[in-house]
Order: sequence, then structure tokens, then C-alpha cells
Amino acid sequence: MRPSSILLRVGAGLLVAGGLLLPASAAGATDPSEPSTSGAEPPIGWSEATAEALEALPLQHGGRVKPLRTWADYKLLAIANARKVTVERGGEELKIDAVQWALDCFFDPDLAATYRVVQVDDWDVLRAAGVDLDAFQGTHKKRDRWSYEQLRPVRDELMRRAQRAQAKATDERTREETQTLDLALKIRSLEGVMGALDPLRAGISAPSGTPLADLAVNGRVDLVTILQDLDTFREVLAGAGEAGQQVARQVAAVMESAEASAFHELALLPPVGTVSEDPEWLDLGDTLVAVLSGARSSELASPALDALGSALAGASDRNDAAVRAGLERFAGLVEPVADQRGELGRVGSEVTFQKQQLFTKSLVAFILAFLLGALSFLPGVSWLGKGAWGAASMGAAALVGGIAWRCWLNGRPPITTLYETAPFIGACGILLAMGLERLQRQRVALTAGSAFTVAVLFLSFVLEKQDAAASGDSMKSLVAVLDTNFWLSTHVTTVTFGYCAGLFAWLLATVWLLALPFVRRIEAAGRKVTWHSSLIRSVYGVVVFGLLFSLVGTILGGIWANYSWGRFWGWDPKENGALVIVLWQLVIVHARLGGMIKDLGMALLTVVLGSVVVFSWFGVNQLGVGLHSYGFTTGASTAITICHWTNAALVGFGLLAGRLGRGAGK
Repeated sequence: MRPSSILLRVGAGLLVAGGLLLPASAAGATDPSEPSTSGAEPPIGWSEATAEALEALPLQHGGRVKPLRTWADYKLLAIANARKVTVERGGEELKIDAVQWALDCFFDPDLAATYRVVQVDDWDVLRAAGVDLDAFQGTHKKRDRWSYEQLRPVRDELMRRAQRAQAKATDERTREETQTLDLALKIRSLEGVMGALDPLRAGISAPSGTPLADLAVNGRVDLVTILQDLDTFREVLAGAGEAGQQVARQVAAVMESAEASAFHELALLPPVGTVSEDPEWLDLGDTLVAVLSGARSSELASPALDALGSALAGASDRNDAAVRAGLERFAGLVEPVADQRGELGRVGSEVTFQKQQLFTKSLVAFILAFLLGALSFLPGVSWLGKGAWGAASMGAAALVGGIAWRCWLNGRPPITTLYETAPFIGACGILLAMGLERLQRQRVALTAGSAFTVAVLFLSFVLEKQDAAASGDSMKSLVAVLDTNFWLSTHVTTVTFGYCAGLFAWLLATVWLLALPFVRRIEAAGRKVTWHSSLIRSVYGVVVFGLLFSLVGTILGGIWANYSWGRFWGWDPKENGALVIVLWQLVIVHARLGGMIKDLGMALLTVVLGSVVVFSWFGVNQLGVGLHSYGFTTGASTAITICHWTNAALVGFGLLAGRLGRGAGK
């Protein structure tokens, strides 16, 4: 149980003992998780102003204060595997972003339940749960998104199957059980978002002749109304005898239900006080119970909840202006308190960062750079190489700018999680490629570098989706051993640059190997291919460059380990992986300097280096042992296996090409 929940229950118990609120079972309480059914026509979206009012609201989640925009983006990414979804409104289909989706979930859950947002990776999971898939043959694909309404009939069966799967060890689950568990988590998460404002809807019946009849609207009074005049409420109950005690029992039951069903991820109310005194923000259910039970002051909570209540009332009338006004009034109450606590900080800048999506824009630029670079090798269009330079430069600026912006928002160096290694490696890779291109001017390094960064950015999006599903953020609180900016900015960045150099050298060596048969045929016809010989020299240079960073980074890691754990080296899998990279790079350099290998041998050993780097970067995380056993990645084991087999095939291809081309000097 959360510490705040314990505090709230103790506070409520004190009031129960005082006779103001009596304990009762929740059997007679309304269920705030049940969606309302207004039967009204669905709205045609929300205005940009209303979306902006919601997206900038600060909340506490994952150990930090962030804008609701960030939370909504990652929540939708985890459920739908996308940042935008297609919905049907007013007879037409349109794409909405995460904030527009969150608005509908909060203020019209019935409408949001019809949106196809739940990603189902294999509908055999649904067939096993009892869905008649024949009825959806023309509207759904095997891997598609489904709405909550479509999944509601089998929701309970899915949850039962997921519980059985969860009871098994991860490595004992079948593929279907794993997907069932993932789907159940998505459904529960969606239910939480759609029920986020349910505590504001919670209330009791108060027909005429009962103590609270004067406060009732249509024979019902909600908890927010009670909160607005808590003293009067207590006086009415105290003077109403047995009838007042019955009402108190109803309110106690509704409070318990509201707190139990509250969506704890949406902690929107900061405590009035310092962070050291009270670091934990409250969700809506906790806030209602805390104030009604007297555990907390109503100084901020009462007007803030009233503001959200007015937004909710406006939504029931499809009044966009009223919803926006309520959200703006809520923000005007909460933000000064968060600012006084020193937690508002860079929330506004993070909203802009999330909306800009610089990494996605850089990906588009690098795809364009690769296409232009590849086309520039065609006869008569070498001038396209200048366009490749321009696109790569814009992509690099967006990527480096995005990384720097994240550093400023997070107050951390560029790499704190496994996800963050990918954009960093992409940025270092393209800068390295641009440097090589300036030296060689063959267009090969820039084209290969653009392809390299595209691949790494796609990997980063996969890792980001896994972070969204696991923790709802990519700027996560650090484990204790990593909570140091000095070592994160020295050891981690240095080692990661070594990873980048090793992988980029692998890419150049792969290009050299694949081009080898064609180059030999061209040279046999009497023409010289200068870029091919330049490329293998670049491979050697990048390997030496990577050796420097890998060696320094490994030594710095040992110093950090001695500082944190009291030993320089412990043969931990991650430490061994870094050491193997250094040793293999030393083998390549010494073999080349000693004349034991020529160009072909250099390329083959560098291909093997690619497997070594991939294993050190990802593979050791999958072992789940050692002091570095963080960063487990779903699906990484399969990807690593594919990588190793691909490299084995490349080595075989290279050996075959070398045998067929003996005497060619390569």
C-alpha cells in the first residue's frame, strides 16, 4: 500500500471514531469506475486552446514532475503503439494526438471507448478468449487496433488468462500467454485513463426529505459539492440524528470506493509545503478522501477540485469554453504551489519538446540524405551529393539539438538509460561519417553514415515504446548506482562512443565486403575504384578511434566501480563485454600493423567486432546477472541471434569472395 493511502485511512479512521463518518461496507456505494451513459451525440473534437490548457498541466509521475503532454504521449504509445490514432467523428475519419485522446478519455469515456486504440499483435489471443473473429474479418487485420467496446465482452476472460500467465515465470510463458498478459495490461491502462476523473463523479443519492437534499442536484450530491462547504456538511450531519449517521455511512463508503478506484498515475495536486516535508503529490481520489477525512487542508484542494468539476460539468454539455475555463482555473491554482516547491521548473519547455518530436524529424532528414547519397552514384547526378550533405546536416542539427534539450530538461548527461544510448550513438555516428566524408569526398561515408543513423533511430523508437509500456516515460528515475552526473558524463558517454565507433566500423566493413566482387570485376576490366580502397582505410581508422574510447571508458568504469563498490574489477558480465571489445580491437590493430592481415582480413575481423559490440551493448543485459543487470529488453535476444548469424554469413561471404579472388591483392 502506498504511504499516502495509509495516511488517508488513518485520517478517515479518526473521524469515524469521532462520529462524523461511520465505517460502512462499499456495497451500497456507487461504483466510480462505471462510465456514464449520457446518450448525447459525440462532440466533434476539442479546440486547440482546450488541448493546450490540458497538455501544460503539471503532474507527478515516475518520480518526477512533468507536463500532462508527456504523460499522455507515452500512455497512448504504450496502448496503441503510436503517438496518433485514427478516430471516427461526425461521419469522417481523422487523426488525433495523445492530448486530444486524453481529453475524450477524461471528459467523455463512453466516446473514448469506441476508439480503436488497443494494439493487438495477434488476434489468436482474442479467439482464445472467445471473440467471434469471423464478424471482424472485413474490418480488422490479424495485427490491428481494437476499441474497448469491442473488447469489453471478453475483458474478464482476458484478465483471468492474464492472471494465470502472470503466475508463471517469464521464460515459461508461451507466446500466446505473453501476448495475453500484454493485452490485459493495455486494457487495464486504458480503463485507468478513461476513469481518471471518476472520483469527481462519485456521490450519493439525496432525495427530498434527507439531510443533504438542499445540496442535491437532481436528487444527487457529489463529493466535490460536499467539499466546497465541508463545515456546513458536518453541521448538517451532526444535527440530523440517525438520518445523519446513515448519510455518513454512505459518504464513507463512497470515499472508500473513490480512493480504491482512483487512477494513481494522475497525481495532479501538489501538497502545500516543501518537497522535503511532503514529496508525494496526490491523485484525485486521495485528495477527496484526505480533505473530507481531515487528513489534509482544503486550502488548495477544494477550489482545485471545484475547477475540475466545473470542467467536467461543461463537458457534459459539450461546452468547450467551459472545459477550457475549468482547466485554466485549475492550472492557475496548482502551478503557483508547484513553483513554490521548486517542481514546476521546465514543464513548459518539455511541452514544446514533446510537440517538436526532433528525433522523428531527424529520422526523415537522414532517410532523405541516404536516398540522395545513394542516387548520387548514378551517372550524371553526382550533384545530388550536395543535397545529401544538406539533409544530413539538418538531421544532425535536429538530433544533437534534441539530445541537448533532453539533457537540459532532465538535468542529466546525455545517457542515463539504455534507450538514450541509441540517439547518442546515432548522433556520434553521423558526425563521424560527416568527418570522414570531409576527408575523403567519396560520398560513401556520408551515405553509409545516414543509413547507420536511420537504423539506430529506428532502434531507439523500439526502445522508447518499451519504456512507455514499462514505466510510462523515457526520462526515468535512476537506479542508485547510476545516480551520479560525473560518471554518467565521463565513463558512460566514453564507452558508448566506443560502441558507436565499433558499429560504424562494422557497417563500413560490411559495405566493403558486399562491394568486393563487383569492384574486382570492374578493376579486372582495367578501371580503378578509388573509393573502395579509401573505405578500408577508413575502417582501420575508425577501429583505432574506437579502441581509444573503449579503453579509456573501460578504465573509467573500473574507477567508478572502485568508488561505488570498493573494487576496480569484478568480472561482471558488463565489464567483461567492455574488455572483450578492447581486446578484439587490439587484435585487429596488431594484426594489421604486423602484416598478418590485409584488406580482406581487416574487413572480416571488423565484422566479428560488430557482433562483439552488439553483445556487450545489449547481450549482457539479457543475462539478468551481475551488478549491471539492468536494461533487459524484450525481444533483444532474438535480434542479437539474428545479428550474429548475419555476421557469420558475411564472414562466409567474405571468405568465399577471397578464395575466388586470390591474386587480386585483397
